[in-house]
Amino acid sequence: MMADCILSKIAKKQIKAHIFYEDDEFISFLDINPITEGHSLLIPKKEAETIHDLDEKQQKALGTAIYNVSEILKKKYGINISILNTSGKESGQSVPYFHIHLVPRKKEDRLWEGEKSKVIYDRSSGFKRLSPSKQILEKICKELKNLR
Repeated sequence: MMADCILSKIAKKQIKAHIFYEDDEFISFLDINPITEGHSLLIPKKEAETIHDLDEKQQKALGTAIYNVSEILKKKYGINISILNTSGKESGQSVPYFHIHLVPRKKEDRLWEGEKSKVIYDRSSGFKRLSPSKQILEKICKELKNLR
């Protein structure tokens, strides 16, 4: 059930998150197990399981929200940002709530292997994620808020 989903609870602000962007339709916050520093999620305030479940208002606001969050991240991390959504279980969607990952990237970050950049986002890959402290997340969140 979507009501039990952690992203649903964050959208309803029943669970605290490190939110640094909010508009009428979407919020963006830091991932607590990021792939790289600044890894953020963008979610709709109103429940939708996949991109195909977004209502017309959400659809129209999505591009602007992605752009606005990426602009904030760009100010701290530069222009290299991977933006990813998996819609549907077979695409690797592990949480039944529409969300977009925005992952700041840089040459030779932890996703580089020699001259090749890996693209690993879903948890099923087994790729070890980072575990920053609450204090680090709060510091990054504050910095990102100040970039708005």
